[in-house]
Amino acid sequence: IVVLGGLVQDSVTGTQEKVPVLGDIPLIGGLFRYESRRNQKTNLMVFLRPFIVRDEDAARNLAIDRYDAMRTLQQQQQLPPSSVLPEMPSPVAPPAPPGETQKQ
Repeated sequence: IVVLGGLVQDSVTGTQEKVPVLGDIPLIGGLFRYESRRNQKTNLMVFLRPFIVRDEDAARNLAIDRYDAMRTLQQQQQLPPSSVLPEMPSPVAPPAPPGETQKQ
């Protein structure tokens, strides 16, 4: 497996909740406030797993197998319809074009 690289994202989110008026009083206002900070670190890395493909038929079959596997995963991830958006299915890749079918 080859690692091409990656991206790192750090985000800090701060929130403050307070009792109206009492939270704004100098010196004692801190007793009526709640402050929180959330730190989040996200890493995105790209991994490649190379395959040696000997001929055109093997390359075509490998591409179609991988495409069908991804399409099957997309179909399995369909969310159940909701009362708010009953007619909004999740997008799924179209079937492989007829000219790209596997040779038997």
